[in-house]
Amino acid sequence: MFGNRVVIPCNLRQKISNLFHEQHPGMLHMKILARSYMRWPKMNKEIENNVRLCEACQLVNFKHISRVIENLRTCFIVFGLPGEIVSDNDPPPSPAQAICFLGVHKIVCIQWH
Repeated sequence: MFGNRVVIPCNLRQKISNLFHEQHPGMLHMKILARSYMRWPKMNKEIENNVRLCEACQLVNFKHISRVIENLRTCFIVFGLPGEIVSDNDPPPSPAQAICFLGVHKIVCIQWH
């Protein structure tokens, strides 16, 4: 036990991680869910790798990003281009994506803990 969480042995980590990932909850939600029940060294990194390698998660992420871009474009039409965008949990796009799609040169992401 680690506090009120179970420490998962090495030989069961992938199997347990796959169980938490079955519904494709996304990286952030999967980390929150896993942290509330279990613990092992480098768990966050392993969850990140599992989600990044999952085609279904990538498709959901692509659809989400497309919706965000369309909503931002609508705001930009009404209010003009911002000099800075602040996001509170999503990973930032690459600088090339930001400039190409959004015309924005600075994106700030704030991680709330």
